[in-house]
Amino acid sequence: MRARRSSPSEPSARRFAKAIAALDDPKNEPLRWLLGEALRQHAATTIGPHFLLETLAEPVRRPVLAAWNARLHQFRELLRNPDQAPAKATADLRCDPKDAQKKLGDFLAEVMAAAHLHSLSYTDFSVVLATGDKPMPDFMASFEGRPAAVEVKNLQEPADVLRNVATKHWKEITEAQPDHYGFRVVLRHQSCGRLTVAAQQRLCNILTQLPDIKKYPYKETLDGGIAIQIELLDSGTVPAGEAAMLDHLAAGKKSQLVIVTGVSANDLSTGIDEVQALFLKSLRIVAEATPKFFSESYNPEHRNVIALHWNPPEFMYNPEMLTYTNEQIEKLFEAFSLQLTPVVFCDPALPWPLLKQYT
Repeated sequence: MRARRSSPSEPSARRFAKAIAALDDPKNEPLRWLLGEALRQHAATTIGPHFLLETLAEPVRRPVLAAWNARLHQFRELLRNPDQAPAKATADLRCDPKDAQKKLGDFLAEVMAAAHLHSLSYTDFSVVLATGDKPMPDFMASFEGRPAAVEVKNLQEPADVLRNVATKHWKEITEAQPDHYGFRVVLRHQSCGRLTVAAQQRLCNILTQLPDIKKYPYKETLDGGIAIQIELLDSGTVPAGEAAMLDHLAAGKKSQLVIVTGVSANDLSTGIDEVQALFLKSLRIVAEATPKFFSESYNPEHRNVIALHWNPPEFMYNPEMLTYTNEQIEKLFEAFSLQLTPVVFCDPALPWPLLKQYT
């Protein structure tokens, strides 16, 4: 009898056995320290994709693993109570079969928030463990000699930008029919903002029909004048230098979608719609988080800080957008005599020696 191959939709500790074993690698010690218990729970229950476990299980060590370990190393160095951090991680990352990736992204935002706030002269970070139903911040810290209560939120990327629409649909069709989509493709497009519903539907239809397309590169213009081009990575039409780089990104996978976003002169300027979108998204998240500061746990001696990790919808963005959003939200709360300091930030850089240590 032929052995049945495990499926990505099958919750099984066996599916991620190699990933859990990889935690014993000395270069994965920070991951094992903070996320070991949480990842074991994820390995036993997750249905569908899990980028961190899948990356740990790969035979070739990828740069993203070095980045995770370096960030967790940096995080531990900033904490006054690092012994309590694994318990908080295990509690925060306890998840249902299909929400592990979102919770990991939210948790990584907390790790990066500590590093970013430290660059702004915040010190003495301590994780805060939840006690009952009382709303509590994620951290306590110090700023200019004053205690600071810090809540961290992750501003998710819009689901309707091209790379997210394409990536989500590619995962769905390749998990449903892995043999049918056993090839690697490059999807090229110019930076284009959000897609209309018609453009999203057409893009998904094209990806679904790729096995039946005979001539590459395949070109199409989506609703809104968004031009895309799709090439087979192994067809020889991709320039050799770029093919080698993309092949490295694909990490030897049989099925892979690589998205290449072009940048034009128009992408170097910031539109008012981008600023408005960031402000409205930030304001909504801040409003939802106010019970962490202005409820039973309110302390007038504390500096109230909400750190918002922003995933830019486009590769190019103006950093002044973040400063402006911070200022306007803070002024809005000041108008009602409420002290709240928003800090919108993107991924902070990692020191090269630290990255090299875990590569």
